[in-house]
Amino acid sequence: MNEDYSLGAFRTKAKTPTEAALGEGLSWPMYDSVPIVTAVTNTLQFFQVPIGQAGKTQLETNMRAAGLIQQGNAYDVFSIGIGIQNSAAVAILPADLREIIDTGFLVFSIQDREVFSARLNMLPFGGGAAAFSGTFAAGVAEYPVNGIPDHRSRYQFKRRIRIPRNVNFVVSITWPVAPTIAATVNAIVWLDGVLWRPRA
Repeated sequence: MNEDYSLGAFRTKAKTPTEAALGEGLSWPMYDSVPIVTAVTNTLQFFQVPIGQAGKTQLETNMRAAGLIQQGNAYDVFSIGIGIQNSAAVAILPADLREIIDTGFLVFSIQDREVFSARLNMLPFGGGAAAFSGTFAAGVAEYPVNGIPDHRSRYQFKRRIRIPRNVNFVVSITWPVAPTIAATVNAIVWLDGVLWRPRA
């Protein structure tokens, strides 16, 4: 019998004994951002530096432990998106966004086992401001984004990917050649799914 593992179906169907044993299920996005330095960065690892380490705040990540879901919790991943975010003072150029997105690829691994891989241009971010351009005193500034800023546009897994309790995971992005871009920008990986935690 085929099961529907879409996010909506999963949230509404009756829990299996395994899911019931996991405890309380919460809709819970997970995100992490890492800077891309022009002509230097060719590999990034995400979800390895939690809040409070290396200056990271909740604006950059909501990880509480390095490479692990919070102790005692598990996580079911249903979708993934990749965003490229400029700093407040520097707008990312469309050509830079294309170079970053069109030449990189992503690998998602759990306990050193690869569970998913894809080109970055297959993974729209599904968030952020809509693309627009405007004329200002200094000229024209453009604000492109990776895909339509709608959470439904993220890549949806055909079946959930479960990160078990107390198991390491990592998402990595690699470029064969480090992107040459106008200024440092942040790459963001956004996972959307269900966090399972023990009932209080």
